[in-house]
Amino acid sequence: MTAELVFSLLGLVTSRILFYHVPSMREQPAVMDAARVSIIIPARNEAKTLPGLLADLQQQTSKPLEIICVDDASTDATERIAREYGATVIQAAQRPSGWLGKPWACQCGAQAAKGEHLLFLDADVRFAPVALAVLLGQYGTGDAVVSVQPYHHIGKGYEQLALLFNMIQLGANGTALPRQAPVGLFGPLVLISQSAFKAVGGYACVRTSIAEDVALGILLKQAGNTLRLFAGYQRIRFRMYPDGLNALIQGWTKNFAVGATKAPLWLSLLVFLWVTGCIAAPLGFSAAVITARWMEAFIFLILYGLWVMEMKRVGSKVGRFHPMTFLLYPISLVLFLWVFLRSGLKRIFKRPVQWKGRNIPWER
Repeated sequence: MTAELVFSLLGLVTSRILFYHVPSMREQPAVMDAARVSIIIPARNEAKTLPGLLADLQQQTSKPLEIICVDDASTDATERIAREYGATVIQAAQRPSGWLGKPWACQCGAQAAKGEHLLFLDADVRFAPVALAVLLGQYGTGDAVVSVQPYHHIGKGYEQLALLFNMIQLGANGTALPRQAPVGLFGPLVLISQSAFKAVGGYACVRTSIAEDVALGILLKQAGNTLRLFAGYQRIRFRMYPDGLNALIQGWTKNFAVGATKAPLWLSLLVFLWVTGCIAAPLGFSAAVITARWMEAFIFLILYGLWVMEMKRVGSKVGRFHPMTFLLYPISLVLFLWVFLRSGLKRIFKRPVQWKGRNIPWER
């Protein structure tokens, strides 16, 4: 009992540090005109998701200079749909050797952009009508790089399993600490000045990175840039992996082991203690019930209840999860542990990751 009790309690304390404050974007007047911003959307077979984002961008209270959709060798109606919604479509040129798909598409879009500031958006992101204005309010004069982890809008039942993934991504990036200490950026949304982007070499410097968002953020920090990270809440949201559980597993496999290796040791330790605490409470309760140690079972039941409350406190800020998902969080935990192990093994044995019909090799 002692080890499980200690780790469970320590995990709860760690959770209050790791998720001290989930930062949201406050509404404040924008200093910079949206007409100086080029929006760049890398798109590979995004015919299903593009209409939502492009329709949202048409309804913004602040209008950007241009919307560029970079068609990355799509085999569906991505190009046609983008043109129908008024976006400027460019075809990503043949990828040079060593480049991965998304970094290359983003680089092509940046090279074609006319704006002084670049807003990179994944095609599955959704914007409330005031989202761009609020985002620019946080961006200020562009002296920092702003990145947002969108609020996870749940569509199908299996997407509830992404609870732990979303929370750990927020925590492992140093976003919600008492004093924010970003490791990198969030890939779905990055707002950056052309000058800062070019100064680090753009996506060319992270062309081999599976987790290009983390790698680019690290380079920007090393160059002296400030990173400001936010959670999207209801203004900026997305659906993660609507194409099935296998897509969810492939997507998180692609991201997790790489991101974990980029975090500083002290932050990795906090995440480890948090995950261990998540495991300890239900494990201690189960062991006590099996061995008929009812007083211990009662203590661990209380601890489990505290963990459920903590899951709800943080989880409700990162996605629209059902109350039963918090109550049954060990199910999401088991999937997370399996995916993390799978990702780690692929990294150790240098096995490629499958994503959007491509084999993605590990960066050299």
